Amino acid sequence: MSSNEMTTQSSGVDPELLERVRALRLDKVGSSKSGSSGTAWLPWMLCLIMAVAWVGLGSRWYPTATEKAGVSSAAANSTGAGSLATPSNSSNDATAKANGAPTTAPTATPTTAPTNAADAPPSEPTGKSILVSKGYIIPAHQISISPIEVSGRIVELAIEEGKRFSIGEVLARIDPTSYQADYQEMASMYQATRSRFEELQKGPRSEELTQANAELSEARANLVQFRLDYERNKDLKGGAISNRELEQSEAAFKAGEQRVRRLEQVVMLLTPRQERKDAAMAEMAAAEARMKRAKWRLDNCWIRAPVSGTILSKKAEIGNLINPVVGGVSTSLCDMADLSDLEVDLEIQERDLEKIKNGYRCEIRAEAYPTRVYAGYVDRQMPIANRARGIVPIRVKVIIPPTEEQGKYLKPEMGVSVTFFDAPFTGPKPKVDANSSIPEERSIAPEASDPVKSRGTPPVANPAANPAGKPDPANPPIPMPQPLKADKPTTPEKAS
Repeated sequence: MSSNEMTTQSSGVDPELLERVRALRLDKVGSSKSGSSGTAWLPWMLCLIMAVAWVGLGSRWYPTATEKAGVSSAAANSTGAGSLATPSNSSNDATAKANGAPTTAPTATPTTAPTNAADAPPSEPTGKSILVSKGYIIPAHQISISPIEVSGRIVELAIEEGKRFSIGEVLARIDPTSYQADYQEMASMYQATRSRFEELQKGPRSEELTQANAELSEARANLVQFRLDYERNKDLKGGAISNRELEQSEAAFKAGEQRVRRLEQVVMLLTPRQERKDAAMAEMAAAEARMKRAKWRLDNCWIRAPVSGTILSKKAEIGNLINPVVGGVSTSLCDMADLSDLEVDLEIQERDLEKIKNGYRCEIRAEAYPTRVYAGYVDRQMPIANRARGIVPIRVKVIIPPTEEQGKYLKPEMGVSVTFFDAPFTGPKPKVDANSSIPEERSIAPEASDPVKSRGTPPVANPAANPAGKPDPANPPIPMPQPLKADKPTTPEKAS
């Protein structure tokens, strides 16, 4: 038997009543639990009250701090007015003390530190940002270096990726053996045609003229004798001489006449005709052109940098066969570009195109160096759009600082972010380098084996040295080809 049953029997309490008492005791415990759960909202209420208190305190502090900042700036701008207002402020403080109000602390005048001119805001408006787009860096002018009308094996190579060359520096050399032989052959042909032309210009030698005149004088003397014999025999016809002798003297006389005429023509033909001079001069000019072409091809065996720039890619090695025309071998030596002249290639949606205007300011930030900001401007819009994607390519010119090393931060095909502004670009625009153009032709082949220079250049008239136009025996001029007219043939004096 349990202790509770023993207690119930000893006390004589009704068990039903005891159960009801126990039920009441359980209700009390449950009510206490429900009361504890009902008070769980108190911490949240306290947090809300504290938040409201902080918001109210901040709203009251912010206007006060703003007014103090305005008073400080006004005091800094007008020190004289501040000094005159000091006694009134003191009297106001004394009055406030007498009335029991708190006094206002004196306001200190802030000191303004000097600012750097580079950090000062620009005087002209720079506009507001209207669009941000992603693009890629590209060179403004990229050149594929190839030999010009020559092919062969590379025997010297000086290029490397990233190496910078100035205009005219040698990049590579092709074996020039065959081109050197062609040049020697064309030079020899030119010398032969030049010698023939000079011979015609000088005319016959004096010995040749003396010999021809002597033969003509002899023929004329013999003709006189043949005439006398013929006339004598003609008078003696039918008597002292026979018909045979008369015929022989007549034939000798006529033959003498023909010989004199022939020798007269020989003497006259010793002086060359102007047509022969013109033909010889044309042959010499053609031979000179072929020689210059052969020399030009020989010079092209030395491949030089057409512009000042940096090697972007290398496509050949020493020993490679390179040919700019026929496929199957390397057709390009390298790619080269001036990294001081860069642009950004962007694709702008057609709906944003009206915001972009040529010449407006831009800011360029490379993804690799987001803290470096480059100035730029919209240079041009491409003349054709991409209808499949609904975009229009544009080009943004990048302003590279002159003190920055080329290609150190901005490299071709690097991703950048471009911010467009609604204000025109007012800074200095980059100028085209005069040394970036292709240089004039000049001989770069070896000069020691030049057969033309060993004999000198053809004589050319110098009007400055001979203003009167008189012929110079030591330096006879070479006449240029002149069109011949049927009615007025060109004379040697006019041609020279």
